[in-house]
Amino acid sequence: MTDVGYNYSCDCGLTKSKGDNMPFVPIKIKVPTLKELLLTQLEDQIILGNLKIGEKLPSEREMSQQFSTSKTAVHDAICELERKGFVEVVPRKGVYIADYLRTGTIETFYSLLRFNGGKLDENMTKSIVNLREYIELPSIEHAIRNLAGEKCQALDDILQRGKQAHASGNPHELAECLFEFTREMCIQSENLITPMLFNAFKPLTIPFWEESLRRNGIDYGMRVLEEYYDAVQNQDVERAKRVVGSDLNNFLS
Repeated sequence: MTDVGYNYSCDCGLTKSKGDNMPFVPIKIKVPTLKELLLTQLEDQIILGNLKIGEKLPSEREMSQQFSTSKTAVHDAICELERKGFVEVVPRKGVYIADYLRTGTIETFYSLLRFNGGKLDENMTKSIVNLREYIELPSIEHAIRNLAGEKCQALDDILQRGKQAHASGNPHELAECLFEFTREMCIQSENLITPMLFNAFKPLTIPFWEESLRRNGIDYGMRVLEEYYDAVQNQDVERAKRVVGSDLNNFLS
């Protein structure tokens, strides 16, 4: 058999080209379940506005017939929609389309992101930046006050890992360090909620920093981390806020 040469990539990280003697590695293909297909279709119709707020959905039996699927799949999809805030289940009355801006969760936002092809539009970007401002800027003042100029081993360790990532030219690892430094400041603020809230947005904030490093260079990210660290060590609240604020505004430029 002639090796004609080819290139491909997949989730397993395998890349093969002509001349490579690599064993074949089977790729696991995840096929969506009927529930997942139905869930996605209903979410899309709600987001598009084809299913209006307050509109009543057909019964589970009727929907199972319409979509040629089981009542179990329909029931599971409805439960997931309710959990995400897309519908309201009213006992003995039925299922109604909800106003997800009032009933949604962080998972609702991820559904909107999926609908948008995984890309953040301008409104999503502004919303995330504003939320980070609400979380991060107040945390800075409380964290610096609580640290009172004392060394924080966690911040020191993150800074050192950031320097290693910078030296090795690893933007993903540096983005992780920027995330962890900010989260650690939330922890040092001694607010129980903000670190967990910040964790909830990790799948979004890491790509934010990676995009920033791509646009501005890895040196920019290291400078932000070092200036932030220096401001904390010098108990300079306003300077720390300026560093973070400038970095956040950079996402909107």
